Amino acid sequence: MKNKKAVSLSMNTVIIAALSIIVLFVLIYLLLGSVKDTDSATLCTRKGGVCMDNCPLSGVYSKSLGTELCDNNQECCVPNV
Repeated sequence: MKNKKAVSLSMNTVIIAALSIIVLFVLIYLLLGSVKDTDSATLCTRKGGVCMDNCPLSGVYSKSLGTELCDNNQECCVPNV
């Protein structure tokens, strides 16, 4: 007859290994998800700007950071401080 402790030890090892792999994948997903930034408008607001169709370069807004930081060909306008 086989020893039951030896069988349960190997099953415990398999379960712990499977849980470790799942935790590893979750951590990788969370880290890569926070690195990606798919919303371009967020890039503009991080620079202190607002996405607009046309930047009025007088009055409230002082300059345009270009269209690369916004979606739909809008400009990233930086307000006067």
